Amino acid sequence: MAYWYPIMFKSKIAVILGTLIIGTSTASMAVANTSSTSINISAVVPSTEFQALPTNPNFGQAEVLAYNPTNSSLGGLSQRYTYKSTTGAIKAFIEGGASNLYNGNSAQNIPLTTKFNNVVLTGTAQEVVAQTLANSGGSADLTITPGPIPSGASGNYDASFTVIFESTAP
Repeated sequence: MAYWYPIMFKSKIAVILGTLIIGTSTASMAVANTSSTSINISAVVPSTEFQALPTNPNFGQAEVLAYNPTNSSLGGLSQRYTYKSTTGAIKAFIEGGASNLYNGNSAQNIPLTTKFNNVVLTGTAQEVVAQTLANSGGSADLTITPGPIPSGASGNYDASFTVIFESTAP
């Protein structure tokens, strides 16, 4: 009789575990259709003293220059920026200097001309918005214009560069 109690206890555990397993699998079958959405949110809140930001927050992430087969040229890009500086004029430059579209063969580089507010940007900081305009804030275009495609050039071209905006001291 002393051996009967542990056997009865073990069989009750087996019945309980079996019921839990069946109940769990039945519950998972009841939820056969699901839908989910992954949401990633980011925001840029500029300082009240200085900002120079594209109006399209996705600008610069995957830009494509369209090829025109009629005149064998590439189209350019234009993006509106908002700006404000309560501490002085706004200067801009391209980190490392002017950039080129590159396909792996430097003889086939396509030069890019980048302008902000109609000022050609180089590797040297230069004023692109005067202090009086910067103080009240406004907007201006950043444009990127490709040069001519070298004769015989083809392939996939890439360029990556950074435009830096800075506020000057009054």
